[in-house]
Amino acid sequence: MPRAALDPRLLVGAAFCAFQYWILAEPQLPMVERPAHLVTALVLLFLWLPFKGPPAPRVVVDGACLAGTAFIAWYYWAEGARLASRMDNVDPVFPLDAVAGVIFVLLLLEGVRRAVGLILVAVLGAFLLYGFLGHALPGAAGFRGFGLAEAVEILTMTTSGILGVTTETSVSFVFYFVAFAIQSNLVLKFAAGLMTAGGDSLGGALLLVVLRCIVMGMGLPTVAAYIIGAILFAPALQSFGVAPIAAHFFVMYYCVLSMVTPPVVLASYAAAGLAGDANAMRCGLGFFGAERVMFASDFPFDAEGGAYVVRETIAGLDSLGLDAATRARLDRGTLLSLIGGA
Repeated sequence: MPRAALDPRLLVGAAFCAFQYWILAEPQLPMVERPAHLVTALVLLFLWLPFKGPPAPRVVVDGACLAGTAFIAWYYWAEGARLASRMDNVDPVFPLDAVAGVIFVLLLLEGVRRAVGLILVAVLGAFLLYGFLGHALPGAAGFRGFGLAEAVEILTMTTSGILGVTTETSVSFVFYFVAFAIQSNLVLKFAAGLMTAGGDSLGGALLLVVLRCIVMGMGLPTVAAYIIGAILFAPALQSFGVAPIAAHFFVMYYCVLSMVTPPVVLASYAAAGLAGDANAMRCGLGFFGAERVMFASDFPFDAEGGAYVVRETIAGLDSLGLDAATRARLDRGTLLSLIGGA
């Protein structure tokens, strides 16, 4: 057997691909697919980008990283059923959860350091510190903050943190697109096509990339749109002599811009929310109709223990100037019809 066939990176990569194609045929729970995807990606990262330093420290650091990753894999395998069925913010966070959560975050930060550099680690660290220490800041900069148990639960025990939409996009979309692009040699074909369509000029190529980023991004999350652009468009621009960092920033800008491109305009509802509760409610009512909308809030999960969200939601409804029948429908009518009371 060739020695290369026994390379652990090749073996882990083959297992990674096998798992991804298996869940394509046999979908699993999110708390199975996403941790397995992320843990395997971490193993590959630590194998491909070993710790830079003398041999002895490198063995220790890389060994600790791989051992920690193995522990995280065991944790999600052993506790997967409990994590999938637990109620967020209600069920307790056990000491094992806290230990696994801290190790997982540290491993991810180390992976980011190796793949991207210390700048992004510093940014992530600043946000984490703000979560813990925000209560000490004055005025509008202040934040109620959270303890270790809350942070671990949000980040590693639900599908809203590390295992949220970004990981889900990687599991369900990005992997298969990258695999298709590599197997079909799509990147080189696209670069050649872009040069031809753009008349072999950088200006024409930039215009085509702008149009394709905007159209392609409609209906896609920003992360997915950028990753596609990074695979197809950035290398094509680099073939014109554009610096890699400039090519990627150019692609990222127009993939972000695709979020406000009609007719999808994914960012419209978020923009309505930023403009105020009333505008967001008006947007939702206009789309769904009063018969499909009811009063609800995130009580008690806000900085005032629920009082802020309830108060502002009611104030937003009051500002809409709804007729009595519509307001009654939103306050209780829709809920009563759902539970059989009306």
